[in-house]
Amino acid sequence: MSTKNDLAFLTVESLISYGEDMIDAPRAEGSNPPSKPKATKNRVKKVESAKKDIKRFISEAQQGFPT
Repeated sequence: MSTKNDLAFLTVESLISYGEDMIDAPRAEGSNPPSKPKATKNRVKKVESAKKDIKRFISEAQQGFPT
């Protein structure tokens, strides 16, 4: 079974929405979650522009870093 397209239904928008929902979810007693990040505009656009750098980093990591 190929896993390449198993998550093809996910979108950046749905992942951002899920993350926002998780931030507002009830916390377990005694937990110390990180503070809520400051809201920013154009999150999807920022993610899309970061994809190139993320893919490059992964490629370099798979080949081994020079240092």
